[in-house]
Amino acid sequence: MLHVAKRSCHWYYRSFSRCVAPGVEDIGDIQEDNNYLPRDRRIKKESLKVAVFVAGTLQRFMLNSTLEHLIRPMSSNSETGVDVDYYASLTTGKAKAYRSGSSYTHHLQPDPMLPVSNFHDSVDIEEYVRKKFGPTQAKIGAFQIQESIYIDAEPMLKARRERALIENPSEDPDQRIPIFDIRTVDIAKRTTSANRNLLRMHLAIQNLWSSALKWEAEEGFKYDYVLFVRDDSLWLDDFDILKIAEKEGDVFVPSCDARDPPLDPNEINDHILISRRKSAGIFGNYYSTLLQTDVKECMDRLPATLTSKGRRGCNSEMLLKWITDEKNVKVRKVSQSEVPFQRSANVKLPDGSIMQCFHKFCQSKDLPLKFSGENKDMKVCSKIDLDKFSSFHKVDKP
Repeated sequence: MLHVAKRSCHWYYRSFSRCVAPGVEDIGDIQEDNNYLPRDRRIKKESLKVAVFVAGTLQRFMLNSTLEHLIRPMSSNSETGVDVDYYASLTTGKAKAYRSGSSYTHHLQPDPMLPVSNFHDSVDIEEYVRKKFGPTQAKIGAFQIQESIYIDAEPMLKARRERALIENPSEDPDQRIPIFDIRTVDIAKRTTSANRNLLRMHLAIQNLWSSALKWEAEEGFKYDYVLFVRDDSLWLDDFDILKIAEKEGDVFVPSCDARDPPLDPNEINDHILISRRKSAGIFGNYYSTLLQTDVKECMDRLPATLTSKGRRGCNSEMLLKWITDEKNVKVRKVSQSEVPFQRSANVKLPDGSIMQCFHKFCQSKDLPLKFSGENKDMKVCSKIDLDKFSSFHKVDKP
């Protein structure tokens, strides 16, 4: 009959559960879950405060391994003293994959551990995820599922598109923002789709970042670390934030120095980005950063062998390195065993079963990630013949 709450705890923001006080008899069994205790009753003042951001599609979203190996090790172990807030934005609409020519991309399936939604707004999936987070003691700062991220009316992008049409009137205005590659007609079309996907992802993150800033202001604190994680991250071992905290640097990324083919010297891996709070705003607002930047300057520092006589600019990993250099951000490369995940995919096979493979694979020379158990024989998706699927790792539905 009466709900007296701080603005940030209002039901409209779907954050009521993290603000419920103990001792309220009418809220059922949630008072037995430590996740619902107020912040100052649940953690020590010296605890590290970590925010995890994920933006992407529901189709590629990996939940169980994230809970088991990323969220739970940080939030459930009282010895680590880490307080975790999780922010996620997922879309249900179909988006064309960047490398849609690969056969497996036509057979991607949602995580079989997630329920199939019975509602147009996928509110039942959202509720399922919130319940799964309960035992971890992590809090969901924001969790949004929508059909798509609408970018066409966004003022900054509209202005960039208008400028692009003046400079190159015969081209699609998204063909050169932020990635530029017109070596062939097919590559140009693929790049245009990739640009729209990138902009949608970073706008979603920027919206989540705005929510996090409001929560910081409301509660009077600052996060110590912010993790920007891809939606298709499959965590294969426990992540230890304290090992990262011991290192020097502003931002931590996988070295990926044993990748085949190797990274170019002008690239840094962008599969995950772990930032100290002082530099996190650059990446929380990366959508604006990209649109306010003249990406041609990034292209100008590339060797002629890469630019293909002016027909190719910076890819996303080159843009990340260039922007961090321009912002004087100290980037520290870490081993794959310190960030034990791989970007992966659930693929539906001819017999109807679903199996997992590595969508993009990174490895480090020092302290490489070792594979064991059910993940020992997982392969890179693009190297597997779908007709010979015994080498995949099967994923059984619950």
